[in-house]
Amino acid sequence: MIMVPDVCERAWRSYQSGGARSLLGKAAARAARTIWRQEKYIVYALPAEVLPRTAAEKTVDIAFVGVNRLCWEGEERCSLKLPAQYQGFASSGQDGVVALRGNYPVGWVWVKRGPYVEPTGCGRIALGPGLQVIQFFEVAPEVRGQGVGQELLRELTQRLLSLPREPTIAFVGEHNTFSRRSFERLNYSQNGQVVVRAFWGKGLISAAPAVLSY
Repeated sequence: MIMVPDVCERAWRSYQSGGARSLLGKAAARAARTIWRQEKYIVYALPAEVLPRTAAEKTVDIAFVGVNRLCWEGEERCSLKLPAQYQGFASSGQDGVVALRGNYPVGWVWVKRGPYVEPTGCGRIALGPGLQVIQFFEVAPEVRGQGVGQELLRELTQRLLSLPREPTIAFVGEHNTFSRRSFERLNYSQNGQVVVRAFWGKGLISAAPAVLSY
């Protein structure tokens, strides 16, 4: 939910896969693809505490396992086998939390520490040292709508708060109402905005806003 696909490239691939188009239509599409594009992201900051679960929120039959620094002492299976596309995250030292139903991973969320450049939407965001970013917050299609995502984010937040406090943020698309609501329910606060831009198909680097406070 945090990592938004590159909508510029996705739209172009979708157009190309639509079969034959008129030469004029293709030329117009190529021209449109070269103009400035931009997307706005809301920056959410880790709360000081997690709000209690409300009566309306679902309780789900899910177990959680932390990866690397987010593995709690005495917790079993912290070295569980992750889906192949994410095994590299754990091996490279990224922290994470995996939601399990039985022995099957049904959701995961990762935290990456700066400095690095985050590909986001049509552009990129430069993150400085000492900053943690919540990313790859995903839930398997078969358990969506069951409250798994909210509980996974709650678990991640509690584990992050159990560690020495470090600046931790998440970038959420301005129009991604579902994700924004998930963070706000857990007391994450809006702490700035960042706009990412692309020109001539190349993502431009935007810095995380200096106005952020932790």
